Amino acid sequence: MWFVCIVSCVCFSAQALPLFVALASSGGRTSFRRLGDEQLEKLIQSVTGTDLETVRLSANEAADMFCALHRVSYRNPALMFKLTRHICDHVELLAAAQLPKVARVLGRGDVHEEYVLLHAIARRVGAAAEVPEGSAGHLENAQAAALLVNVCSKWEIFDEEFLTVAAAALRAGTAQLAVGQICEVIYSVSAFLTRDAMPLEDFCSELKQRIHEMNEIDTVRLLRGLQKLRYHDEALMEAVATIILEAKARLQPISLCNLVSVLAYFGTSDELVMALLKTAIANKLPAMSVQHILTALCRLQGRVSGERLEVQVRKLCAHISSCSFTPVQAMSSLAAMAKLQHRDLAVASVLASILSGGQSYWRWAKSPHFFRSVAVKVPFKQQRCRRLLEGMESSHCVDILQSLSSLELSSRLTVHLTSILCSILAPQLHELRAKEVLVVARAFSAERMPDACFHRDAWLWRERALDLCLQSLRRHESFLDSSWASLLPLKLLCLQVNTGTFGTRPLNQFLSPTLFSFVERLRCLTEDECEANRLRREGEDDEENEAPATLEEPEIFQGPIYRILLGATLQSFPVDILLEARHTRMQT
Repeated sequence: MWFVCIVSCVCFSAQALPLFVALASSGGRTSFRRLGDEQLEKLIQSVTGTDLETVRLSANEAADMFCALHRVSYRNPALMFKLTRHICDHVELLAAAQLPKVARVLGRGDVHEEYVLLHAIARRVGAAAEVPEGSAGHLENAQAAALLVNVCSKWEIFDEEFLTVAAAALRAGTAQLAVGQICEVIYSVSAFLTRDAMPLEDFCSELKQRIHEMNEIDTVRLLRGLQKLRYHDEALMEAVATIILEAKARLQPISLCNLVSVLAYFGTSDELVMALLKTAIANKLPAMSVQHILTALCRLQGRVSGERLEVQVRKLCAHISSCSFTPVQAMSSLAAMAKLQHRDLAVASVLASILSGGQSYWRWAKSPHFFRSVAVKVPFKQQRCRRLLEGMESSHCVDILQSLSSLELSSRLTVHLTSILCSILAPQLHELRAKEVLVVARAFSAERMPDACFHRDAWLWRERALDLCLQSLRRHESFLDSSWASLLPLKLLCLQVNTGTFGTRPLNQFLSPTLFSFVERLRCLTEDECEANRLRREGEDDEENEAPATLEEPEIFQGPIYRILLGATLQSFPVDILLEARHTRMQT
């Protein structure tokens, strides 16, 4: 109890605050373990006073007290609010050493006040943006810069001047940082989605020299950060692949899945990716890991034989029935299955039921034409399904439509799911890309949406929907006439309509002359014409991006009254002939 007695004796002297801060820093709440909550409350009030204006704490004293109270787990909202506001108002007076200390303890008080305080700290650091190369500015060292970058990333505070100063400090002290700190900084900066913010080249060269100091967590953070930043260092990736191969048997399944996703993205050692895949799939996987592996398998298409991929996909499908997918994860997994062209009806039943918000539906039709003359009952609650799908992005809804079509999935569930998706996307056609509009347009066919989905006059509803889709494509004409891959679905759509399989009259019987002319113009384009249009537009873009040609000096003919200039410019406009009065300087 000797330290408590000392604090009690000097609680009204100038030594009370430094002594309390020192005790809190050394042991936290354990330094005052013999004091109850009420006694600790009285002690803190004696040290700080009930009003900051009475105590007259300086900015640095308030910061010390703020950090000390967090270490002893003090939770008086009024006092913490006053300290936070006091530090924020006088942040320019804080010593450089106080900035990372204050930032480290944020996150336990009032969220709004602490966000304002952290932003003020970032602005204070950013005020030294004009610093010489290698100088830390308002930051003591690279460790302080790394800590502030990590904290600002967690709080989603992006400030260009702050990142400039932090990058200068990190560049000057990269060698003094631990490997784990470098990896964590790269992962934190990836949240800002800007590669120019940090010295990534310096980080990668330092990590290559100390590659064997990296542990499992550091490796995952590094690779995930580099993937988000789209930054590829081939030498570093080869070095990381070496240590991953050595530690493959000791890695956790979740780490394996993350590593597989990143290595497949960067195209590093396909054999290593397949080896990690086999190890990961042998374990029980959560839904997120299944989604990551399916995405990695899609990226391996064309680089690994289809038979090897098929074997891994079949093994992975065994995990899906035991996973709890969110709607977005189910959408992503179904889209990956479609890209892999793996039609597993059991897996499709699980994923489609999650997207419909109902129980699993296991009955499938052999042909989509089965429902053209059969009444289709709804196997799920439509209102619940609509609310779930309306909460997703429009691009996700389009991916679901595309996946159901690619896998040729036909059941009562998919018929009504397609109907709800189309009704959600129809008012948003003007916001969709050309490929997405074509996916929605083809979903209105009689094959995908039988006549039973419409109250009456199904052919008329389809014609109206198709007319809206084609009108939305008019603003994409310059893209479609130069992209053969995007034009093919439109040609197929026109073929379906004109042959009668779409469930409407031919295009020339219900489209307006202007719209029909637009469609015919695109439908009749050949691949060579699309390629010529693309090359012509690329040439025009290159000409626009070229620097303006240097203007030549004009030819001058001197006369007694006028000067004649050939090839001159007048207010930045080229002029063939310019007459200039020699004395009055009048131009005509």
